Amino acid sequence: MEVYDLKTRKMIWVGWVTARRTDKTEEQPGRVAEGVTMVIAEYPIVGNKPVKPAKK
Repeated sequence: MEVYDLKTRKMIWVGWVTARRTDKTEEQPGRVAEGVTMVIAEYPIVGNKPVKPAKK
């Protein structure tokens, strides 16, 4: 996942997760959601509040 500053259009944060693929397609949506949750959990927080996006 990449986060960009909307005003400057510069990338300000990158997060990723890796895992092995499984052949069980019914498990894929849950594994993707879990991975996204793990990445977002690492997003930096300022004063217990999410960083506000830049105003246009």
